[in-house]
Amino acid sequence: MRTNRSSRSRLPPRVLAAAALWIVAYLAVLWLADGRIPFDRPAVAQFSIFMQLAAPSITLIEIFVLMALTFLVTRQRAIPDMSARAPDRPLAIRETTGVLVYAALAQVGG
Repeated sequence: MRTNRSSRSRLPPRVLAAAALWIVAYLAVLWLADGRIPFDRPAVAQFSIFMQLAAPSITLIEIFVLMALTFLVTRQRAIPDMSARAPDRPLAIRETTGVLVYAALAQVGG
């Protein structure tokens, strides 16, 4: 008996296309680089070209896993009404101006 997969369990085609393009671009860089990257990066010079290219990808995968985990943990929560929590306009202007002045002073004074 053949079972139908739910449409919610499949990834959208654009996600699959983006993943495929990412992999193709990654492989193209490995092929075109010919074993070296033309950048002066002494902190990662001891690592192979594969590891130098894989590290940012691994970081992005970690970020996507954390986003998925956050979604799974919070999917049952009600979406808060942000406009109800916002202060009145004059108070918001004062607070925003205060934060900007503080940031400018922190830039000048360190």
